[in-house]
Amino acid sequence: KDKEHRKKYTEITKKSADHQIIFNQLEPLVKLTNEPDIIQTAFELINVLFAPSLIRYHYQKNNNYETLEFKGFVISTDLNEENSFSIEIKNSGDLLGVFEIQGIQFKNYKKQYQEMGLIISQIFGMAIANARRYFELEQSKFIISEREKELQKTTKSLKELNDIKDKFFSIISHDLKSPMSCLLQFTEMLYEDFFDFTEDEKRKFIGIIKDSSMNIFDLLVNLLDWSRSQTGNIIFQPTKFSLNDLINSLLRLLKLQSNNKNISIVNNINRELDLIADPNLIKTILRNLISNALKFTPNGGKIEIGYLKNFNENEIKIYIRDNGLGMSDDILNKLFKIENIVSTEGINKETGTGLGLILCKEFVELHGGKIWVDSQLGTGSTFWFTIPQISSSDH
Repeated sequence: KDKEHRKKYTEITKKSADHQIIFNQLEPLVKLTNEPDIIQTAFELINVLFAPSLIRYHYQKNNNYETLEFKGFVISTDLNEENSFSIEIKNSGDLLGVFEIQGIQFKNYKKQYQEMGLIISQIFGMAIANARRYFELEQSKFIISEREKELQKTTKSLKELNDIKDKFFSIISHDLKSPMSCLLQFTEMLYEDFFDFTEDEKRKFIGIIKDSSMNIFDLLVNLLDWSRSQTGNIIFQPTKFSLNDLINSLLRLLKLQSNNKNISIVNNINRELDLIADPNLIKTILRNLISNALKFTPNGGKIEIGYLKNFNENEIKIYIRDNGLGMSDDILNKLFKIENIVSTEGINKETGTGLGLILCKEFVELHGGKIWVDSQLGTGSTFWFTIPQISSSDH
């Protein structure tokens, strides 16, 4: 009878100890939110409780069935149905996975082990289900965060586009209206009172009409080029061409403007220099920079066009230098920025939009180059831009 009591006491003590081991695992499980960590904890608990030779965990992941394997403390090749059993991990009736436990050392306790397996199933079922919910929550938070970033980026982009649109309409309404009004005014005067004016007055009015027409034409060309660049309709086609010939063709177009102010334009570009770039874009850059120099150079002044070749960096550095008004530091800091377009009257009250310099910057950067200006108030300005020289096939 004493033996029976001791045996029963031993069994109760062991069962209590086994349950205590299980409950000791609850505390770390509260802090675990990663499913693989929970599975590893389950492996370790099963190994301590049942002393098996081998533990396998079967589960479904991304519509595929996968298996994890864990070797026990005691390796045995005698694996059979008598010393093996399974524990299904469930939560709310859903099967999350199955532990296959093989080669237990005390097969006489298999029934008790299976009873403890029910407790393990509930504990780890809840832990794994919570880990999956936590993962889904983290994924949702990440997706929401990414969408918020995309929304902020889109909002910023829309604001920039809206600012550009406002600037575009401001240019059209203000800078196009002024020369157009002048053109209409003097055309109407000549039409209504043509014979009342002297020949000198008529010539003067026609000159004003011509200047207004040139301003309108230059503005429309820049607006067209700028709108094409903003909508991605600029076709970049680099090729090899003579920079000297291109500049000379531009100077012929600008000859009337330079003659009216008696400004000499010196082309120091070597006749042998060939440039690899998009000739249409380079022509737009030079047309705007030379026209800008004509605008701010006094009567009888001088404009010089030249270049430096940097053999180490394999690029051409082109400059347009004038001895005109120059610029203050405040104006220099606002150049080349769409949000700070600077429009200043020239020596002879010539108007402009400042849009030309924005185009120059975009077209230079399209070539992979840079543009900047050196200037001091009262001593003139020198605009520089670089064009990297690589083969047209590399472009």
